[in-house]
Amino acid sequence: MEISEAELESLERRRTTGEIKIPIYTDDSFLKRNLKHIFNFVQVIFLAILSFFLWLFAAGPG
Repeated sequence: MEISEAELESLERRRTTGEIKIPIYTDDSFLKRNLKHIFNFVQVIFLAILSFFLWLFAAGPG
């Protein structure tokens, strides 16, 4: 089974746009790496809380 060039491009675009994390590079300083880890963690917690409230709002009327 062969995948066309357009399908590969579409898959790559979807894969990269779904990422919300800040990339952490090995050449970043110690402080910069830690701040990026903390920011990514806070972002995940925020999205989890937001998702819970959206689920609660959607499940409420039913």
